[in-house]
Amino acid sequence: MWYATAGKVKFYEYNGESKPLKEHLQDIFPGANSVEIFYMADRISKIKMNDDDVARLLLKADLGDLFPRYERKHHHSYSEE
Repeated sequence: MWYATAGKVKFYEYNGESKPLKEHLQDIFPGANSVEIFYMADRISKIKMNDDDVARLLLKADLGDLFPRYERKHHHSYSEE
């Protein structure tokens, strides 16, 4: 029954917060548009080993190692705080 889980949103723990993957990516890349966030989330979903691996991939994205093309353009800079 594939429809039993359709429409449910998974929450992932990262940086002390439990949120959907897209919201974590929006926090990391606040200047990215919805299409860019969609493709980033899709890429993470495809390369993750399991749900626990998402936190490792989010850390790589946060450090600029996973999406270097977006890092310069949209990444949140902690030095700005």
